[in-house]
Amino acid sequence: ERGKKIMIWAHNLHIAKGTTLTAYKGMGWYINEKAGAAYYALGFDTFSGEANVLDGDQFQPYSFKAGPNSYSALFASVQYPSFFISFSGKDDPLAPAALDITIIKANWTDETALPIIPGIDFDGLVFIRKTTPSIKLE
Repeated sequence: ERGKKIMIWAHNLHIAKGTTLTAYKGMGWYINEKAGAAYYALGFDTFSGEANVLDGDQFQPYSFKAGPNSYSALFASVQYPSFFISFSGKDDPLAPAALDITIIKANWTDETALPIIPGIDFDGLVFIRKTTPSIKLE
Protein backbone atom coordinates (compact mmCIF):
# COMPACT_ATOMS: atom_id res chain seq x y z
CA GLU A 1 0.00 0.00 0.00
CA ARG A 2 1.21 3.52 -0.69
CA GLY A 3 2.48 5.34 2.36
CA LYS A 4 3.35 2.13 4.19
CA LYS A 5 6.93 1.19 5.00
CA ILE A 6 8.50 -2.19 5.34
CA MET A 7 11.88 -3.39 6.54
CA ILE A 8 13.71 -6.28 4.90
CA TRP A 9 16.50 -7.66 7.05
CA ALA A 10 19.01 -9.72 5.08
CA HIS A 11 22.72 -10.28 4.55
CA ASN A 12 24.64 -7.52 2.76
CA LEU A 13 24.98 -9.71 -0.34
CA HIS A 14 21.20 -9.88 -0.69
CA ILE A 15 20.24 -6.24 -0.07
CA ALA A 16 22.98 -4.43 -2.02
CA LYS A 17 21.54 -2.12 -4.66
CA GLY A 18 24.45 -2.48 -7.04
CA THR A 19 26.40 -5.44 -8.36
CA THR A 20 29.86 -4.57 -7.00
CA LEU A 21 29.80 -7.24 -4.25
CA THR A 22 28.39 -10.07 -6.25
CA ALA A 23 28.87 -9.29 -9.96
CA TYR A 24 25.22 -10.28 -10.43
CA LYS A 25 21.82 -8.73 -9.79
CA GLY A 26 20.64 -9.71 -6.33
CA MET A 27 17.39 -9.06 -4.50
CA GLY A 28 18.43 -5.49 -3.59
CA TRP A 29 19.09 -4.65 -7.23
CA TYR A 30 15.57 -5.74 -8.19
CA ILE A 31 13.99 -3.90 -5.26
CA ASN A 32 15.90 -0.78 -6.26
CA GLU A 33 14.69 -1.13 -9.86
CA LYS A 34 11.09 -1.30 -8.68
CA ALA A 35 11.15 1.13 -5.73
CA GLY A 36 13.86 3.57 -6.83
CA ALA A 37 14.61 6.30 -4.30
CA ALA A 38 12.08 4.76 -1.89
CA TYR A 39 14.52 1.88 -1.31
CA TYR A 40 17.20 2.59 1.32
CA ALA A 41 19.83 -0.12 1.54
CA LEU A 42 21.57 -0.18 4.92
CA GLY A 43 24.60 -2.45 5.13
CA PHE A 44 26.75 -3.62 8.02
CA ASP A 45 30.53 -3.68 8.36
CA THR A 46 33.10 -4.65 10.98
CA PHE A 47 36.87 -4.58 11.27
CA SER A 48 37.72 -7.56 13.43
CA GLY A 49 36.29 -10.09 15.81
CA GLU A 50 34.95 -13.57 15.95
CA ALA A 51 32.00 -15.30 14.34
CA ASN A 52 30.40 -18.61 15.22
CA VAL A 53 29.48 -20.49 12.08
CA LEU A 54 27.38 -23.64 12.03
CA ASP A 55 29.45 -26.63 10.96
CA GLY A 56 27.16 -29.65 10.87
CA ASP A 57 25.28 -29.43 14.16
CA GLN A 58 28.06 -27.63 16.05
CA PHE A 59 29.16 -24.02 16.17
CA GLN A 60 32.72 -23.45 15.04
CA PRO A 61 34.42 -20.17 16.07
CA TYR A 62 36.47 -18.24 13.52
CA SER A 63 38.49 -15.08 14.07
CA PHE A 64 38.94 -12.46 11.37
CA LYS A 65 40.53 -9.07 10.75
CA ALA A 66 39.97 -6.82 7.75
CA GLY A 67 42.76 -5.98 5.35
CA PRO A 68 44.61 -2.66 5.69
CA ASN A 69 43.40 -1.25 2.34
CA SER A 70 39.68 -1.52 3.02
CA TYR A 71 36.78 0.64 4.09
CA SER A 72 36.68 -1.56 7.20
CA ALA A 73 40.21 -0.43 8.16
CA LEU A 74 39.44 3.20 7.32
CA PHE A 75 36.29 3.16 9.48
CA ALA A 76 38.18 1.39 12.31
CA SER A 77 40.68 4.26 12.43
CA VAL A 78 38.14 6.77 13.75
CA GLN A 79 37.67 7.33 17.47
CA TYR A 80 34.20 5.80 17.73
CA PRO A 81 33.91 2.00 18.11
CA SER A 82 30.54 1.92 16.34
CA PHE A 83 28.60 4.38 14.23
CA PHE A 84 26.25 4.94 11.32
CA ILE A 85 27.51 6.58 8.13
CA SER A 86 25.22 7.88 5.40
CA PHE A 87 26.45 7.95 1.83
CA SER A 88 25.17 10.82 -0.26
CA GLY A 89 25.48 9.13 -3.63
CA LYS A 90 27.69 9.86 -6.61
CA ASP A 91 29.07 13.10 -5.13
CA ASP A 92 30.10 11.35 -1.90
CA PRO A 93 33.89 11.66 -1.36
CA LEU A 94 34.09 7.88 -0.91
CA ALA A 95 31.83 7.06 -3.89
CA PRO A 96 34.19 6.57 -6.80
CA ALA A 97 36.40 4.13 -4.92
CA ALA A 98 35.51 0.46 -4.70
CA LEU A 99 37.13 -0.90 -1.53
CA ASP A 100 36.39 -3.94 0.60
CA ILE A 101 34.10 -4.28 3.57
CA THR A 102 33.98 -7.35 5.79
CA ILE A 103 31.57 -10.04 4.62
CA ILE A 104 31.01 -13.06 6.87
CA LYS A 105 28.93 -15.73 5.17
CA ALA A 106 26.84 -18.52 6.72
CA ASN A 107 29.49 -21.03 5.74
CA TRP A 108 33.06 -20.07 6.59
CA THR A 109 35.42 -19.31 3.73
CA ASP A 110 38.78 -17.57 3.68
CA GLU A 111 37.14 -14.82 1.62
CA THR A 112 35.93 -12.41 4.31
CA ALA A 113 35.89 -9.21 2.28
CA LEU A 114 34.16 -7.96 -0.85
CA PRO A 115 34.18 -4.52 -2.51
CA ILE A 116 31.44 -1.91 -2.39
CA ILE A 117 30.97 1.53 -3.88
CA PRO A 118 29.40 3.80 -1.24
CA GLY A 119 26.17 5.39 -2.43
CA ILE A 120 25.87 2.89 -5.27
CA ASP A 121 25.70 -0.41 -3.41
CA PHE A 122 24.48 0.95 -0.07
CA ASP A 123 22.90 4.22 1.04
CA GLY A 124 24.36 3.89 4.52
CA LEU A 125 26.36 1.57 6.72
CA VAL A 126 26.36 0.58 10.37
CA PHE A 127 29.96 -0.01 11.45
CA ILE A 128 31.01 -2.00 14.53
CA ARG A 129 34.78 -2.06 15.05
CA LYS A 130 34.96 -5.39 16.91
CA THR A 131 32.31 -8.06 16.42
CA THR A 132 31.48 -10.57 19.12
CA PRO A 133 30.17 -14.01 18.21
CA SER A 134 26.58 -15.06 18.50
CA ILE A 135 25.91 -17.76 21.04
CA LYS A 136 23.61 -20.74 20.91
CA LEU A 137 20.55 -20.37 23.10
CA GLU A 138 19.55 -23.49 24.95
